[in-house]
Amino acid sequence: MKLVRHILAEYNIYYTHVKPVDGLLLIGVKDKIIEQQNERRLLGDIFDRRHYCLFCRQVQYLSRRSNDIQ
Repeated sequence: MKLVRHILAEYNIYYTHVKPVDGLLLIGVKDKIIEQQNERRLLGDIFDRRHYCLFCRQVQYLSRRSNDIQ
């Protein structure tokens, strides 16, 4: 879930909670306005296996790179 929250932060998605429900990812929001904003910002398939793996690799690469710089 930590990586999911990181992805949401990258896309500026405002949420109250995140939890898996029956194979889906439930992202709770405060009101309908925020829900509509989030729907416009999020790609429909961002949390499928392919995109999730690509994001994992990107995070690992950036993490290694920042460690090399320090």
